[in-house]
Amino acid sequence: MGYKIGSFNLKNIGLTALGNKNERDLKKIAEIIKREKFDVVALQEVLSEGKAFTSSYGTKKSILMELGRDWGFEWADSETSLADSRQECYAFFWNKRRLRMSTTILSDNTERTFKPRICRLNKDDMRRRPYYARFTPSGTIGNSPWVEFRLLCVHAYWGNDTIDARKVRENELNVLMTDIYPQVADRIYGGKMPHYTLLMGDYNVELRRTWKDEKRKQENARRRLQGKYPIPFPATLMADEEDIIESTRWGKRRIKTVQDEFTTLKER
Repeated sequence: MGYKIGSFNLKNIGLTALGNKNERDLKKIAEIIKREKFDVVALQEVLSEGKAFTSSYGTKKSILMELGRDWGFEWADSETSLADSRQECYAFFWNKRRLRMSTTILSDNTERTFKPRICRLNKDDMRRRPYYARFTPSGTIGNSPWVEFRLLCVHAYWGNDTIDARKVRENELNVLMTDIYPQVADRIYGGKMPHYTLLMGDYNVELRRTWKDEKRKQENARRRLQGKYPIPFPATLMADEEDIIESTRWGKRRIKTVQDEFTTLKER
């Protein structure tokens, strides 16, 4: 049985998305989610405490109303350390017929649900702290899950395109890949079931590619001959041509990547 997990930066989706004159097409967002058959989606830049998912305005339905009653939703303040008037926060939503929040049985035989929460590991190294959720399959025999998905929703610092800002972004990605991710992925709970940990979201960087670096060098050489300022290299993840190599206490893991282009939707 397969599960489809997604991640969207919805670019400042808040109360204004519910206005009749606003261009944000909430119905279209829901249609894409249903058409692509996502089971759980991590979201970034969800403003107004997720009102675009949970409220309605006149004849305009929220995204969850468009999706239907089988969907769950959780929102969290990213606890940014920056002066962020827009409150670029996080959310998860999931198909409850397919997945449920992980649970555990306490010593008094009561059931405790692990609700998504802000991950405060290495809190001083992240401008926006990650949002952590755990999910297991719904409808399993005897309500006993056989696998767990651990999701870390992240939104790395951007700031601007200066050398100092790029250093901040690269440091955040290094912290996420080599410290926070292993602490979550290597944790063993009582059931010891197989688990998969996914780091997902808006990293504000691109993968380093040799051919891209060479292309930028050639372009900057032309610009210098023309008396123009060179184009600064963007913040990148250190990577070879096909993989990100992630160091952990137990050696190295190899994480496959499937594409290296921008994923911003340019048209509605």
